[in-house]
Amino acid sequence: QRAQITVLYTASPFLRRTILCNLLLAVISLAIAIPGVIIMIAAVASGEPALFAVGYFVIGIGSFIVSLMLMWSVPNLIDLDCDVLTAVSNSRRMMSGNYLSVILLGIIGMAALFVGALLFGFGLIVAIPFVMMLYATTYNHLCGGQQTFRENY
Repeated sequence: QRAQITVLYTASPFLRRTILCNLLLAVISLAIAIPGVIIMIAAVASGEPALFAVGYFVIGIGSFIVSLMLMWSVPNLIDLDCDVLTAVSNSRRMMSGNYLSVILLGIIGMAALFVGALLFGFGLIVAIPFVMMLYATTYNHLCGGQQTFRENY
């Protein structure tokens, strides 16, 4: 169905679920960081700087993997009008086999935002909408269009 312009300015249908989804993603990210934090604490206690770097690396890799796996949770939540846990599991399922394309998407998006920021911030006026459209187009491609994704998942 076609969206009305008033829906863009009323967040009430999705606001509570979006906040809950973001809180769940934050809890998952913190849980993934716990082993790295333990390694870093052990590094500080032992005075070993190399161990500190290992802990930092564990946190970075864990956060990177989780962010890739769950980056489409909120778009799934809104697009499919589903509950939070379904959106998170659909996001994980969408990513299976598509890691390289999403990594490239992240690199292109970061490069566009970096170049936009280099232009005294005025380039961000163009870069931010470009990156948002890039993410929306990739989401639509990964789910095969709205109707196909609803039939498959």
